[in-house]
Amino acid sequence: MINCPKCGAGNEIGVLFCRNCGDRLDLQSVRPEVNRGRTGKEWDAARIAGTVFKLFTVAVLLYVLFLGWGLFARPMGMVGSVQEDSVKETAQKKLGDMFVTAYKVPKTYEFTSAELTALADGLCRLPVAAPTGGAGMVVLPEHLEIVVRSSNTMQAFLRLKMWGMTVYNTVLFSLDTADDSPVKIRVLNSWFGTTAVPNFLQEKFLARFRTVIAGTPELAFVLKHGKELAAEDGTLTFTIPAALTDKGTNKEIYQDLQSIAPRHKRDTRKPLLLD
Repeated sequence: MINCPKCGAGNEIGVLFCRNCGDRLDLQSVRPEVNRGRTGKEWDAARIAGTVFKLFTVAVLLYVLFLGWGLFARPMGMVGSVQEDSVKETAQKKLGDMFVTAYKVPKTYEFTSAELTALADGLCRLPVAAPTGGAGMVVLPEHLEIVVRSSNTMQAFLRLKMWGMTVYNTVLFSLDTADDSPVKIRVLNSWFGTTAVPNFLQEKFLARFRTVIAGTPELAFVLKHGKELAAEDGTLTFTIPAALTDKGTNKEIYQDLQSIAPRHKRDTRKPLLLD
């Protein structure tokens, strides 16, 4: 109902003039209230919130893209070049001398980063072949590069094939030679590509390196018996005590030498090779 502003009589909605006095009715009084939306301040706050959300979304996308690139990027400091045959021969000869000779005097060895890298794949039996049928292992170690840094620190670059893509896992470690016990390897940091591995994932990534070097008796021998072991200026230096002495046989060293020697062979016509 619409009440006439002049006489107060009630009128049906839709009529223009009062049925009692004929005066024109005020239709504005029956129009529903129009929601005029946000105030100016409300609109400003909404625009600011929208802008912040867009910037946050863009930042997240950029971070994800950067992280994705970093995971598959080649790490800095990795040489990656194929070792020359002369380097391989020199490294293999040094390694062979260590395990096919019964020592009567201590002997010191020096291995450069290039020589250690030349030996790494052979000692660790890399690359790991893909399983038949394409089933099973999806992470296949292909190449291990060793770089001697300074102050008894070394870096290992492991190239892997994961689901058809090449990725890199890097570990920076130090050699603890503080006492007369076997040398301990202490991990300082680990990277996947160029992205630092979070602390809660460190152990999982480091386990891959342990898997690669597991079953490498040559490395275990050096860590167990190597004395005065030092890594400096691109060279790893260590001394192996005498296996045969004036006082008799150093049984522990001699027995370990004898267990490893069959893995190596001498051939005067060819470079020393790993069995």
